[in-house]
Amino acid sequence: MRKAILASLLIVSGCLGLWFFGRPAYRQYQEARALEQARKYMAQGDYRNASLSARQTLRSNPRNLEACDIMADLAERSRSPYALDWRGRIVELAPTIQNKLLLASAALRSQGPLPLGGANAG
Repeated sequence: MRKAILASLLIVSGCLGLWFFGRPAYRQYQEARALEQARKYMAQGDYRNASLSARQTLRSNPRNLEACDIMADLAERSRSPYALDWRGRIVELAPTIQNKLLLASAALRSQGPLPLGGANAG
């Protein structure tokens, strides 16, 4: 009787250990694998699968900077207005000068030509 209880406790504790330690490791593996696939698809020019893989990465980790960058590049290639949103998200995650310049560039492209001289011109 004691052996059965001890065996049950060992099995339950083993399952709980796998649950608490295995899940984060598996999620990290999934994120890394999806990001690697997104890179590979971008290099091959397979933008549909690159988008799917980058979104899968972002589902695992919404703060993954490289996946956000891939999504921003895809949005810019398709001239989508979401490029500005992705660039803004990148600046929130990593506020470097380069990222801020890319955001400003995306903003200028999305606005089109701006009138010179302000409101009184013309």
